[in-house]
Amino acid sequence: MNHERCPYTARHFTNVTGKGMPLVSPTFSFLPQCHDVDLLDCCNGLLLCRCYVSRGTFQFHYAVCNPATKEWVMLPDANWAIEENHTACLCFDPAISSQFHVPDWRRRECKQEHIQLCTNKKLHNILDFKGEPPQQAASITDELIVEILRRLPVRSVCRFKCVSKSWRKLIADHEHRKKLPQTLSGFFYKSIDYERCPHMARHFTNATGRGMPLVCPTFSFLPQCHHVVILDSCNGLLLCRCHVSRETLQFQYAVCNPATGECVMLPDANWAIDENRTACLCFDPAISSHFHVLEYVEDEEYVEDEDEYDALVTGVVIYSSKTGLWSLHVNGWDDEVMVSLPVDRTRVFLNGFLHSVTTCDIVAVDMEGKKWRKIPMPDPDGDIGIIHQTQGRLCAFNVDPNDILELSIWFLEDYDTDNWILKHTVSSINLFGRKKYQLDFDYQVIAVHPECNLIFFVYGWHNTLMAYEMDRKEVRVIRKLGHESCLPYLPYVPMFSESLPDGWC
Repeated sequence: MNHERCPYTARHFTNVTGKGMPLVSPTFSFLPQCHDVDLLDCCNGLLLCRCYVSRGTFQFHYAVCNPATKEWVMLPDANWAIEENHTACLCFDPAISSQFHVPDWRRRECKQEHIQLCTNKKLHNILDFKGEPPQQAASITDELIVEILRRLPVRSVCRFKCVSKSWRKLIADHEHRKKLPQTLSGFFYKSIDYERCPHMARHFTNATGRGMPLVCPTFSFLPQCHHVVILDSCNGLLLCRCHVSRETLQFQYAVCNPATGECVMLPDANWAIDENRTACLCFDPAISSHFHVLEYVEDEEYVEDEDEYDALVTGVVIYSSKTGLWSLHVNGWDDEVMVSLPVDRTRVFLNGFLHSVTTCDIVAVDMEGKKWRKIPMPDPDGDIGIIHQTQGRLCAFNVDPNDILELSIWFLEDYDTDNWILKHTVSSINLFGRKKYQLDFDYQVIAVHPECNLIFFVYGWHNTLMAYEMDRKEVRVIRKLGHESCLPYLPYVPMFSESLPDGWC
């Protein structure tokens, strides 16, 4: 803004690098003709603008546009008074829906709070009055507000807590929280202590490290069995191995939802006791209510030069909750791969594929066993990587062989072209109070927050849980999990939905 020029305000765009011609021209000549345009908000590629009709009035329309494609839509008039004060935000997540939302809240002199939610399908009025509400808003109930909020991304719901005290109370309500989108709540893990009986115990810790654990890990809702081992966690469901008795190695797989107490026992996969299998759970409620369990079928091969055996993948066996059957698929990668590595490198279910780290790259297979893919690691010269996912993207961690204390974090920006970008680097000296800790030996990367650039580590003798915020470069110690605790530390996002496949018990 410069009052010595006309017009006083001007729009600008700068590239992140600060170099070259601006990627976007901020003139927005593709918008309908209007006196002036204010940029209000930006969300995942879309912009929210306020288009003023003329210079002498305050009358305007909201417009949502895509500068990359020059598409735009003018929002209908919300029928509000000129003297009202407005704050509008744009909510859009293409990973969830192609539809956007524009919540608009305003205050009047009578201290009414009027929250209006506009979508490009419908216009919803959500009113929360401290004074006497008008007659036409009497039918807007808390249940209707929650029903609208549950369709928004987690970040948008968190932002709406700031609207008013009544909205904060509404969103924080225990019953309402079950219906709203969820985020990372904590971690399942186990501990082994041979001075107690039983030697192994299951635990759960909240992501904050405070309060009573959200989940009771006794899993009393499971059918009676001698011993239960948690193998994997995926979008609210857990894959468990239920051992029949102490004397035999016989077991059954069970998939359960700790939030609702539902479970299903999988049928026998008909494999020999001496076979080596690695099982993973694959589930994405945004794609389907059905889950898959994938087992890597491995065959040990003697390596004469190293005088040891390697477990090479010969195929996969996939269980589908939709069909209730297991199906065998022969290895479709170009060559033999090994996924059973000395240290767990984490497996990621993303975009309908299960991704696993091998000795040199990432291998992926879809749930029908028809598509097989290899993704090169971002730094082929680096140490064997670890993979996780965050914000709908695959991310990888590795260590520079020339500096074993430096951890590199990579994001797969373009899934189709294998385009990795280096997101962040950090030294273990800065992470762990000047201590020269090494990955895999002194600390583990156990998860990345699904909604933000927050990494969770476990380090040291007491297996201390710690979070590192990449953007601010801040470290926060959460709690000590105990020397007896051990891998895997499984992240858990609760799913309160009961719309599960038939056959659940």
